[in-house]
Amino acid sequence: MIRTVLWLGPAFTIAESLAATALAPAASRWQEGFLGGLTDAGASIGIVANHAERLWPRGPARVAGSRGQFHGIPRDSVAYVNLPGLREGSVASQLGKSIDRFCEDRGIPDAIASYNTWRPIANACRRASQKLGIPWIPVLLDHDPPTAGWANVMEGVAGSAGVVFVSHWAFMHAPVERKLHLDAGVTHVPPLPSAHTRSRIVLYSGALHRWGGIDLLLDAMQHVKTPGARLVVVGRGGPAETMKSLATTNFVEYLGAVDEATLLRLTEQAEVLANPRPSGVGGNEMNFPSKLLHYLSSLKPVATTLTPGVAPEYADVVLEARDDSPLGFADALDRALSLTDDARIDLSKRIRAFLADGRLWSQQGRRFLDWATVPNQK
Repeated sequence: MIRTVLWLGPAFTIAESLAATALAPAASRWQEGFLGGLTDAGASIGIVANHAERLWPRGPARVAGSRGQFHGIPRDSVAYVNLPGLREGSVASQLGKSIDRFCEDRGIPDAIASYNTWRPIANACRRASQKLGIPWIPVLLDHDPPTAGWANVMEGVAGSAGVVFVSHWAFMHAPVERKLHLDAGVTHVPPLPSAHTRSRIVLYSGALHRWGGIDLLLDAMQHVKTPGARLVVVGRGGPAETMKSLATTNFVEYLGAVDEATLLRLTEQAEVLANPRPSGVGGNEMNFPSKLLHYLSSLKPVATTLTPGVAPEYADVVLEARDDSPLGFADALDRALSLTDDARIDLSKRIRAFLADGRLWSQQGRRFLDWATVPNQK
């Protein structure tokens, strides 16, 4: 029985992520859900982290450590040298020392789980596994495209007791003996809405790089036929050309990075939520757009591409774009905006049933613990 899990990953709150340049709010939200789900399922959690910063000279030469909490879970964020050629060794060494302190203070955990397999984290986890006999389970939330024979992936997970994939495609194809597919979750299933928003607002929240599909969405909006449709964009990190388009396009309102309360208000005001992540961008087959479940938790229509990392069962609860073209995504937006009230009620009911049947974080946490406990379970 897995009772104690030590988590190695960038477990910083969304507020902390918004205040930093090298942390991602989406990663904060996913970790909040996953670690909360483990706690709900009865596990005791500890966190060892390093606060990611840009490499010196764009970032500080030394990153300070801190002790604190991540949504009530004790967190030790280690100090490290942030200089070229020295950072990875320094991070790995400091993570290893923090793991040792955790074991001295709270006893040896039943498992160590990690956010991806960045070399310093993987090395610290392997050291703990070899030295203390702690099973290591990496969770692959994103990864470079696999090389021949999945060599780059297999090198990263070498020495692990099993691998969790958030990508359905990676789970199905990776030549890993012990693996689990666990994409994301929601904290609760909301009640059916009493009224339906007809604001003609399409909301996109997320990173503004090509992997997220913001350029596809901007092009698609020019082909939307629904009168009065306009786009509200929340996020950061886009290239100069994208940022110029956001600032100068008359049907777009760009709000930058916002806090959770503002995002909730914008979601309530929106009529349709958009996830335009393109399948053809390398690396998208190895991840899962966690915003998809965040969107679905509103019970509102979601116009989306279905990248290879998304499990097939999502097709019944979204408005799927027929392809990655602007016209294909515009068609999905128009279909979502034209849903009748009855059709929206039916969709909301299907989404509620979908979320309740395994996509609650408490259920996902239990699935992980059960799988990690039974050595032969696949």
